[in-house]
Amino acid sequence: MSCHAQEGHIFANHLSKRTVDPIGSIPWRPGSCLEASSAQSSAVTLVFLFSTHNGITMSRHTSLRERASQVPGLRPLARRWRTLWRSSRAAFAHPSIGSFMVSEPLDPPPADDFTSLLLDHHGRLVHKWLHYGRAYDRLLGEYRTGFPDSGTRRPVCFLEIGVSHGGSLELWREYLGEDAVIFGIDVDPRCAEAGRDDLHVRIGSQADEAFLRSVVKEMGGVDIVLDDGSHIASHQRTSFDVLFPLLTAGGMYVVEDLHTSYWRGWGGGFRRPGAFVEVAKSMVDGMHGWYHRIPLGPRSRLAKTDIGSISFFDSIVAIEKKPHDRPCTIQIGTPSF
Repeated sequence: MSCHAQEGHIFANHLSKRTVDPIGSIPWRPGSCLEASSAQSSAVTLVFLFSTHNGITMSRHTSLRERASQVPGLRPLARRWRTLWRSSRAAFAHPSIGSFMVSEPLDPPPADDFTSLLLDHHGRLVHKWLHYGRAYDRLLGEYRTGFPDSGTRRPVCFLEIGVSHGGSLELWREYLGEDAVIFGIDVDPRCAEAGRDDLHVRIGSQADEAFLRSVVKEMGGVDIVLDDGSHIASHQRTSFDVLFPLLTAGGMYVVEDLHTSYWRGWGGGFRRPGAFVEVAKSMVDGMHGWYHRIPLGPRSRLAKTDIGSISFFDSIVAIEKKPHDRPCTIQIGTPSF
């Protein structure tokens, strides 16, 4: 075996055992869903290095599999290429929403106030996952009697991103009470029809910073934000970056349908940087920034001083705004030994 072939064989053998996932720097185990995409990324670099090093001339249109087959030591990898490629596509496959749809509620339905209102709703069309109700009762139940402010309770200011047919706004009116200030925004002009005297709809993009600020100004402030908009990762990040700093202390920022963070069509992917579920995970690290010295990004620095809790549910993340100083510990009582 030539020197170059031996090098290629060693590198290919290493590749088949362990490499690094390009979308999250997560080591993978053979057979995992990340194996193919990881091997593919590493093999791209590997094939170009060895083809150049061995003086092999290839057209830029030559397939990666063909390139690998021409490089000594990489032919075994080329034989596995079709399987690896199919696996890489499967890593980002997902079931259709329709496969989860039911024609009638499960028996028995979830026993929570939100779901009860949902199942009794007879207004405009609303589309909700049935398991969300329990999460909303836990997260937002305390705001049904108003928002705590200086020892009293005032009407809560609620903003929903994503109006669609308007049924969700009607549902939130029932849940939060007649005194709540409720606004909804949507990019589709047809959604303006869902507005009424007690439900305010504004047309604009959740990715438009100036528009978002103008809506909050019109509301007189915002206590709860529910992002059920485009579900596109870049839009979710923009909305959060603009609205969370404007959120009242003690308020809640909720992102719905977080499963889209795993779908390519929405800018997601398993452990893909920038997907909102990954943004939320990084803010968990930021909350604990007092206890480590790892450099933090802007959102994580915000989490260190302004986030009191981050709650994960199936397809929901809720971020509580609670500015705080450096944590402290105390000892009280008589030592036992």
